[in-house]
Amino acid sequence: MGSTFRLNGQSVTMATLVSSLVRYLRRPVVDQTGLTGLYSVDLRFQPESAVTEPGATPGTDFPSLFTGIREQLGFELRASKGPVEMVVIESMDREPREN
Repeated sequence: MGSTFRLNGQSVTMATLVSSLVRYLRRPVVDQTGLTGLYSVDLRFQPESAVTEPGATPGTDFPSLFTGIREQLGFELRASKGPVEMVVIESMDREPREN
């Protein structure tokens, strides 16, 4: 049987849900729902790798994260492009310098 994940909670804000999704997706997630209330969440899914790896056979009856969010919570995740914060290292010395 394959791995399954579950997000479950009562009185969950969209900000909390989004921060949880970031951990699983490993990419930025932006809440554009405009919802400000508290919600009950019970989301069960299998990791994307179990669905997308070549030759992999899903070992559970649970959907991928994207499908689970749509079917179980009624939201849709859409990929889009936008500004992202990043750190740029312009130079580096191999030897430490004195201050």
